[in-house]
Amino acid sequence: MSYLQKTFLLAAALLLAACAQPDGEQAAAGAASAGLDMSLAPNKVTSEDYRHEAVPVAEPSVTSVDADGNVAPFGMASRAPVEVAAVPVGAVAAVADASASAGDSSVYLAQCAACHGLDAQGVDGLGLNLTASQLVADSTADELVAFLKVGRMPDSPDSVSGIPMPGFGWMPDADLNQVVAYLKTL
Repeated sequence: MSYLQKTFLLAAALLLAACAQPDGEQAAAGAASAGLDMSLAPNKVTSEDYRHEAVPVAEPSVTSVDADGNVAPFGMASRAPVEVAAVPVGAVAAVADASASAGDSSVYLAQCAACHGLDAQGVDGLGLNLTASQLVADSTADELVAFLKVGRMPDSPDSVSGIPMPGFGWMPDADLNQVVAYLKTL
């Protein structure tokens, strides 16, 4: 039997099978006798099919959204609050001015200072002191860029603090190189 003949027979069998299916009324009658409510047309999907129901959780949910609906970076809302000292109004400008001669700190200030501090000396409970970091001191620029791209999980054997270091692989290499160049000046 040729390929064309097999294809024709398969198509004919499918057509016969489709014709043998009961129409909508017969299907509804059969379903009703089976205890199914088919008052809607068969295969009709409504918004009721997708209603939201709360999923029971054994323990409190870990979330990155606080009670006011604000989204916290890197899941920090799920951690216990840590009291952080207020930053004086002129501190950012002073740090930027002081570091301008040593290198461009603008990307550091935008992306790193929240956890590692304006002066890179760390923030308790968030980020380590980068001025005394062995990783910064012993790594080449390329190694530090690679590290910044992937970050480090708190359970990593190399973790010193047990605090997550998020990866910044989404940042352009030029920005990562700028951060590394600034860190090397500290």
